Amino acid sequence: MGDGKGCTYLGKLYRDGKGVSQDYQKAAELYNKACDMGDGKGCTLLGKAYAIGKGVQKDYQKAAIMSNEACGMGDGEGCFFLGALYYDGKGVPQDYRKAAIMFNEACDMGYEKGCTSLGFLYYTGKGVQKDYQKAAIMLNKACDMGDGESCTYLGAFYAIGKGVSQDYQKAAELFNKACDMGDGKGCNLLGELYRYGKGVSQDYQKAAELFNKA
Repeated sequence: MGDGKGCTYLGKLYRDGKGVSQDYQKAAELYNKACDMGDGKGCTLLGKAYAIGKGVQKDYQKAAIMSNEACGMGDGEGCFFLGALYYDGKGVPQDYRKAAIMFNEACDMGYEKGCTSLGFLYYTGKGVQKDYQKAAIMLNKACDMGDGESCTYLGAFYAIGKGVSQDYQKAAELFNKACDMGDGKGCNLLGELYRYGKGVSQDYQKAAELFNKA
């Protein structure tokens, strides 16, 4: 039928062994077919397969090529993965500036991990000029997209006043949001606030519950 997305979905089923016998090689073949049909997600998944060597021989250079194709087709995860390869120098020369460009593209395409990673680059000053305020903006964007880890780190920014005005109540709200998303660090840090009564009323029982949840 020539439906690239269908090939991608079928490849995922073979990868996960759902409804069919698990077969990484078959999955990779289907990703390749999907990519040839213009489905960016198929290119991304094939690139990731090359990076970990499942169904194909491990080859970071091919992983980068496939991720670049995926990014060009508008797949945010592909842009993110290419950025990660540039950051680590796998399959491409290490280049933090290019990593930042790719993370930004991923973020603009709505892939939350791109926003998170760009935030960390602004925090560390790798590939971009160090800017805590911009780091906070990117983490906030990722948090709003549903990335629990970003909510936790943004909460930490509010707790110490990094890139934002110090606000323990806001930090508590963000840690709570992260905890609800399943981020253990968020639960742990919210527990600390309850333990010391910062941004919330001191409550040792609540603190213990959160530490246990973490």
